[in-house]
Amino acid sequence: ESMEPCCSVKDRIGLNMIEDAEAKGLIDPKTTTLVEPTSGNTGVGLAMVAAAKGYKCIIIMPQVPPMTERYLACRHFGAQVVLTAAGLGVKGMLELVESYKKKPKEFFCTEQFDNSNNPNAHELTTAPEVQDKRIPPPPPAPCPLPAPPPLCPCLFRYSSSTYCSYSPGVDSRLPAQE
Repeated sequence: ESMEPCCSVKDRIGLNMIEDAEAKGLIDPKTTTLVEPTSGNTGVGLAMVAAAKGYKCIIIMPQVPPMTERYLACRHFGAQVVLTAAGLGVKGMLELVESYKKKPKEFFCTEQFDNSNNPNAHELTTAPEVQDKRIPPPPPAPCPLPAPPPLCPCLFRYSSSTYCSYSPGVDSRLPAQE
């Protein structure tokens, strides 16, 4: 992480989500504002990439004192930070995002929790670094839900174990639902 521009592997997912949407023609810096609900480093990474590529960016975060540094970092990159009541938690952030989704010509919600470009960023970049021994491999561990740790796709790619067979929104370690 210390080698990333904002000292977080979340920088990679911000770049990957934006570049994929650009390649598909879904966004353009002249007409699109990026929107992401987050409580952490994904917002900072997304704000950084948005600034570098010329996008307006809205980061939605819960209003809690430990988050002040993240609010300031996002604002430093030019993002508008919209705070939701702490008591509403993730639900409050997601409800606010829905209002932006109603205007798809103006706003693009990157949706880190449901965007396959989140774990794919690590399969494409972090995994080869682990394989080529540019960074040391982490110990295998089961993926938690709703989102995996960043190296989960890396371990899955280079391991035949049942660990880290993550798909967004699906825990493949559990029996299939009928």
